[in-house]
Amino acid sequence: MTRAGDLLTIEELIARAELEPSLIDVYVEGESDAAVFRAIFAELGIDAAVFPVRTRLDIRRAEVDPYSSEYGNRTMLITAAMRADAALRPSNTSLTFVIDADWAQAVGPIQIPLPGLISSDLPSMEHYFLEDRSLRRFLTLGLMKPDLNVSEVKAKLKGCLQDIAAARLTLENFNIACVTKIAAVCDFTSTPTTANADELVRLSFDKVPRASRPVEFATARTLVPGYRQLVTDADHPGRGHDIAPLLISMLSLTGQLSDPEMVETLMRASSVPSELLEYQFFRDVATRVAA
Repeated sequence: MTRAGDLLTIEELIARAELEPSLIDVYVEGESDAAVFRAIFAELGIDAAVFPVRTRLDIRRAEVDPYSSEYGNRTMLITAAMRADAALRPSNTSLTFVIDADWAQAVGPIQIPLPGLISSDLPSMEHYFLEDRSLRRFLTLGLMKPDLNVSEVKAKLKGCLQDIAAARLTLENFNIACVTKIAAVCDFTSTPTTANADELVRLSFDKVPRASRPVEFATARTLVPGYRQLVTDADHPGRGHDIAPLLISMLSLTGQLSDPEMVETLMRASSVPSELLEYQFFRDVATRVAA
């Protein structure tokens, strides 16, 4: 019996895969990811259902705890993939779980290989929309700014995104949320561009009552240089959802274009399935689903 909202438990998902292996399901982190894969499968003529994990599966924190201390869409998918891999025969390819690489390329952990769990080769879906051809369409058609140089736009994003990444990794150590106004600490005029990571950490700490802080800001800020070095060494491009807010500030976008969700939507719409399939990640997912 399914739970409220007809969500499936992991046990029910596995039982369904055993009883109806011809039904192909792909589970992803969010609705925007699902939209991209639906477009790719339509392009290839693949008959598969794509679901954001929270709209289809009921996975409780207690189920995730053996695999991760974090509880979110990504760790839910990892949990479901681990359980499915242990229960199903290797020949059963009816379930595929797709996750973002996230910070793994910079700070780990490297995911244990599982046939049904596929991780992106870039940190998140938003980074694929920065591919030159997609970005050029976005700038030319979405923003109607054909004079902008794609390479220069990407170069101006990089330094700020990596500095912000160091701040975010520092804050994650203490389970403190980063403030949303990340562009306020950015300098897009310097070469390379920079963001004041220390200030970002300080602003985020200031949102937390002093009695609730696990450490003082002065202690936390000492971690920033180490994380910045890890990000640099891995050439990690930062958090995907930070791209849109920085573009808005850097390009002085106004009106509807000052909404990060609108900017991400336009960037996603500027991507083309055939070009995404040039990446191994998308080919791996399509190959498994089409098997």
